[in-house]
Amino acid sequence: MRGLLSFSLTFLDHFCNIFHHFLSLHSSSESTAFSNLGFETDYFVGPDEIVKITPDGYEQLKAPGDKMQVCSFLWVYYGYPVSSYEGINTEQVRYNCGTALAKRETSTADFVAGIPDSGIGHAIGFSNESKIPYMRPYVNPDIA
Repeated sequence: MRGLLSFSLTFLDHFCNIFHHFLSLHSSSESTAFSNLGFETDYFVGPDEIVKITPDGYEQLKAPGDKMQVCSFLWVYYGYPVSSYEGINTEQVRYNCGTALAKRETSTADFVAGIPDSGIGHAIGFSNESKIPYMRPYVNPDIA
């Protein structure tokens, strides 16, 4: 039976997740909108693993490798805030990074800001930990 091959590569920063919704299976590297549409994560495809998806389900064609090289920029810079990679939510990682930075910081500031938008989670985590207020220094006209 023909089917869709779903795989993750060890040396790239691309993950693959298998989601189910009612009686159908889907594969995507981004989990951004799936939970809002009623999908649930069924399986995280491992490094170098190959999974075949058919109307009857999915089967592993190649077992995952032992080594995963994750690009940390997925979590701290270019991943969508609502996405999860390897089961780890992007926005929570950014918040935790900001909290960790605030614990080491010794200088004071009037306010904390996140620039670019991917820095907002970091700034909120920093602000909450340091008790320095979070403020927007300017509003991006593309999202205002």
